[in-house]
Amino acid sequence: MTRRFEDVLTKEQKGSPYEFKQMLTTEGWRARRRSRKRFRLLKAVDPRLIRILQPGERVHFLTHGSPLSTTEGFFTDWAAYFLNRRALVFTNVRLLLIQINVRKHPLDLVSQIAYSAIAGVEATPKGYCRLALRDGRQLDFTYMPRADRKFLHTLLTDLVKLPCPAGAPEATGAENLCPQCFSVVKDFPRKCPECGVALKSSLVAGILSFLFPGWGNWYLGFKGFAVVELLGAAYLWLTLVLWPLFHLLLGRGVPHTRRYWILIALGLVVLHGLDAAMTRHYARKGLHARSD
Repeated sequence: MTRRFEDVLTKEQKGSPYEFKQMLTTEGWRARRRSRKRFRLLKAVDPRLIRILQPGERVHFLTHGSPLSTTEGFFTDWAAYFLNRRALVFTNVRLLLIQINVRKHPLDLVSQIAYSAIAGVEATPKGYCRLALRDGRQLDFTYMPRADRKFLHTLLTDLVKLPCPAGAPEATGAENLCPQCFSVVKDFPRKCPECGVALKSSLVAGILSFLFPGWGNWYLGFKGFAVVELLGAAYLWLTLVLWPLFHLLLGRGVPHTRRYWILIALGLVVLHGLDAAMTRHYARKGLHARSD
């Protein structure tokens, strides 16, 4: 793919799977600015996306956002921005969800939603695009550029009505793809059944986060988010536990009652438990390849 935005607008891109005329509009300076950002996102994910696309598959549009279930929207919406940020790629066959970082560069997690798995498309009261899947789940696309929301509702409604091409995936919900060979992988095995790449365990991630918040996310590769968790947990331990114990070792006595220590112990167990549950939940958003 060409490196320059202007070349896409002025030169024919032979053999390209991208529908640039639909993805990139230049009517007005705002539309042109949004198209430039979309083009930068496409350039960032292009090396991985080209490996994922099947022969004859065409890309109609892409944007970025965080797909959340209704329950996640209430409890973990803040974490989704950091841990579940995706490039949303709409092809003629399926919706691809490629995990990206703050700089929009692709990470490990890749999943797909076949259009045959979509039971309906609607707009939420907040203006987000909501998908109702045939397995009963609902996904809201949050943290999406405002200008893309209404367009996506129309685009998805049209794509869902298209007849499924030969060889199109049949499913009732979202499916995880192997981060190495991009084949569909059921459940969460230790290795990909197709290419044999080792995969990280969501259970191990949860246990590590229970031992100390942030450790599980570091194991999964969310290192920026993990550092914030580690520092926050270290501060709580230092001020609520280690500093009073330091006073005790110096012979100054413990400046708190027994009730205080019971409440602190229960609070830390709850804190570690909630972090472990959230870490395991986001670990099961896809398949993380092990580097060893």
